[in-house]
Amino acid sequence: MKKVGGRSAVKGLGFLMASFVLVFLALMPIKVLGAAASISGTTTHATDGTPIETLFMYAENDATGDTDYTVTDANGDYTIAIDDDGSGTAGVYTVYNLYYSATETDVFFIKQTQSVTLVDGEDKADIDFVVDQQGKLNGYVYEKDGTTPIDNAYIWAVRTNSAITLSDSDYATATGYYTVSPYSYSYFEEANDGTYTINVTAQGYFGTTQTGIQITKNTSSSLNLTLTKASTVSGTLTNNDNEPISGAVVSLQEIDSDIYDINSYTAESDANGDYTIEVYDLTDYDGTAVGNYTLEVTSAAGYIGKSKPLTITADESVSTENDFSLEQAGTITGKIYQANGSTIITGATISADDGYGNTYTATSADDGGYTLDTLRASSNYTLTISKSGYVTQKAYQISLAAGETTDQQNFNLVGAVTFAGKVLTKNNANIEGATVALYNRAKPRSSYPDYSGTTYSSGAFEITDIQPGNYRIKITKSGYITAQYKKVKITKDVAGKNYKLATALQIFGRITNKKQAVSNALVTIYSKQDSSVGYGYAYTDSQGYYNITNIKAGKYVIKVDSAQYVQKILTKKITSKTKNINVTIGTAGSVSGFITDKETGLPVSGYAVRVKNQANLAYTDANGYYIMDSLAPGKYQFYVASTAYKTAWRKKIKIKSDQETEDVNFSLKPIE
Repeated sequence: MKKVGGRSAVKGLGFLMASFVLVFLALMPIKVLGAAASISGTTTHATDGTPIETLFMYAENDATGDTDYTVTDANGDYTIAIDDDGSGTAGVYTVYNLYYSATETDVFFIKQTQSVTLVDGEDKADIDFVVDQQGKLNGYVYEKDGTTPIDNAYIWAVRTNSAITLSDSDYATATGYYTVSPYSYSYFEEANDGTYTINVTAQGYFGTTQTGIQITKNTSSSLNLTLTKASTVSGTLTNNDNEPISGAVVSLQEIDSDIYDINSYTAESDANGDYTIEVYDLTDYDGTAVGNYTLEVTSAAGYIGKSKPLTITADESVSTENDFSLEQAGTITGKIYQANGSTIITGATISADDGYGNTYTATSADDGGYTLDTLRASSNYTLTISKSGYVTQKAYQISLAAGETTDQQNFNLVGAVTFAGKVLTKNNANIEGATVALYNRAKPRSSYPDYSGTTYSSGAFEITDIQPGNYRIKITKSGYITAQYKKVKITKDVAGKNYKLATALQIFGRITNKKQAVSNALVTIYSKQDSSVGYGYAYTDSQGYYNITNIKAGKYVIKVDSAQYVQKILTKKITSKTKNINVTIGTAGSVSGFITDKETGLPVSGYAVRVKNQANLAYTDANGYYIMDSLAPGKYQFYVASTAYKTAWRKKIKIKSDQETEDVNFSLKPIE
């Protein structure tokens, strides 16, 4: 059974189309002066000659790019008023239609154009359009009996015989009816004629795929689809006294499938101990529930899990009486003492992790003893013992058999120490909100401190429950230079330890492109000695301004990144006298396209498109689509490399400033 990535195309037809039209119109440089000329005509369907109502019609001046528009009436007639903005109305115009009509449901029109030449003040008539429709596919989604409709099934059509991907989706109605008419905003002047793959999914059913489905313009084709319903596995969980066990998790996992294609299903038992598992997979197109499985109770508090083999011999089958009688779980006991091994500790918290994600807790009693019962069998328990004033202690790989007790799990806790002091300025003023972080030198280096505290308004801090030892200390506060101390011995309570922080510098400025503000650009400052590690960063605001604090004097590398612009790197010396650091960046280009499997024609998601000899890359989404920004103008070589497919190249791809180079597509050939 082959997995196929998820889909994100949702029809939302009326809302999407209306939104697109509003955005499209908002971008048009429409003139509002008095009309001095006009272009008129009639629009009709190519299929039957009937008029097309509410179709947007445009006239664009080829020389100036100015556009005027109107909407066809009930007779399909239109008149576009050509406004005179002071230079007359003479010129060559491109007249064309939009692909969408608000009054025709599920119909997309193919863009047509006509060139019209006007003399000044001329009214040009009879510029008629006979408009083709994009092809449609409709039908019903049924259960295997071919008559029971499946409500809310998701249908997704993708063209597979062209580098340009056209797609559309729909949800089936209560009668199982659906309709799709694939198109693309970028290519709505191209007919959607071609061969399509139709994917169908529905909750409670295996998905299905139909390939080689033909869609042709001006044609409505029919295709009914059937889905295989889930098989069910059910049973009851009880204990040795035949009492129901609720809230237990039961899993069903396939054991004879490929390691990269294992299906697993779960359910939880109810108050009567009953459970039902539905066996289906939305993305296992044309899959089957038939196979060999392991049925297992994976989580039942107070009881030991059990498993057994299970075989499903037919789809849409019902397997009942898969019951489990669970044994009582085991117990771990012990006592908690101080480091001397004799003085008991009460109120300590004992936490047991069985290695399967289940955690159990207990508290030591007046005699120092604790009991962890209702534990499941495991050979990999981790016990964690903690109490304020003592160092937390752990014990690993403790075994516990079903129904048995593991005792004498005793622990001697070492007394913890306290580290306290103040953080001050160079002039002995209190610093509030500074973070004091301790890193145990006996452990591997980590970016996460072992202990930390924050200063109060008095500048004072106090960190408790510290394990005695040698530490590194790091003190940070916005507006101050970070202070670090590599060797600090803390083997007993420390008080009155004071530290001073120097005031940090800051850089600020504005990022622009052709004197226009660049918002949301990432400005990163790097140490001159190590330009691979960022010292600080900030994003520009809506006016292009940025501000980076906590910097000490010195030389730095400053890098500016933005998706729409070319990366800029410069070196600056920063002192207390440094003023605004303004940066002008160039307009970048971008590249986009699709990655598909050459044999199946299906989109390939999660794959990276890379640039030869550069660090730029972009990953494909669920539709196999990618877009890569921030490319300087020039020629590039792009490639896709993986262990599953042969490396594919697209060479001599020209990137232009402030333009998106589209359709740089890859068809990957699987490695045999």
